[in-house]
Amino acid sequence: MFAVGPSHTFLQFADAINDAFARWDRSHVSMFTLADGRTVTDDETGAELAASIGGPLTVPIDMARVKVARLVEPGAEFQFTFDLGDGWTHRCVVEEEKVDPLEVLGIRPTAPLSYWG
Repeated sequence: MFAVGPSHTFLQFADAINDAFARWDRSHVSMFTLADGRTVTDDETGAELAASIGGPLTVPIDMARVKVARLVEPGAEFQFTFDLGDGWTHRCVVEEEKVDPLEVLGIRPTAPLSYWG
């Protein structure tokens, strides 16, 4: 479980997931896939996906700029895939109720932070 605040980007969330799994080789491409099929990834990967023969139906969203809270709502499900070649895919579910970071974590984290699991 992660505490993700309204100011946190998808890139920060990806880093938190990778930290939680102790991934040391961060050179692999990663992306989020939202329930409606939109992809959230880095600019370079987004451009490659858009230009490919089976390119996306929507323009990829830049993970360094977009806040998680702007694109997903309570109850939403989406995926995070680390290393598109090996396809380490994680199911993400937004809880229905928000958590108070001071109560649950004892701090207000500057980036998404794992707290259970």
